[in-house]
Amino acid sequence: DRDHSWLPAAPFCRVSGQITLREEHNPGLETVAFAGTGYHDHNWGRLPFDASIRDWSWARAALCGERSVILYHVRPRRGLPVSHLLLFEAGRLVHHDPQADVRLDKPVWNGFGTRYGSRLTAGGAGLQVVFQFGRRLDSSPFYIRALCDAALTQGGRTETGHGIGEYLRPRPLSRRLAASAMKARIVER
Repeated sequence: DRDHSWLPAAPFCRVSGQITLREEHNPGLETVAFAGTGYHDHNWGRLPFDASIRDWSWARAALCGERSVILYHVRPRRGLPVSHLLLFEAGRLVHHDPQADVRLDKPVWNGFGTRYGSRLTAGGAGLQVVFQFGRRLDSSPFYIRALCDAALTQGGRTETGHGIGEYLRPRPLSRRLAASAMKARIVER
């Protein structure tokens, strides 16, 4: 959509660091170190979201080696859906289908009544991927984040991986209280 943009800035990266925890009742410090693989993207655009976007689904999974697959699917209020199916190896784009055929299946509802497809299937141009959403990590009237499993089929070979997926339906953000809270957090330029 012209009003909103998405950029997979680091589709596959190595991350490491440490977090130091200190509790009020525990004067000692506890440091937790971590290392693994990660992903980072950017979304930006004009408010209000719901003026141009009906909903979007996104999923990313790490596959074997340094491979990752990403699906980005936006359904605008007007016009045709926009989809990007991307496959990366060692952070380098090796496959991009800019208009993959996407199906949202197996609808489920969260406790707020948000309905979303718990299985995303995308394919075209020699590549097919199925993302199956699992345990929800974040849930609201407008947003779902869940762990997901992925199965990527390319050239008759299937490989599996794990990752995270999201669903956003921005319409509830336009309600007076939510819109006010969003304006307090987002700086429009």
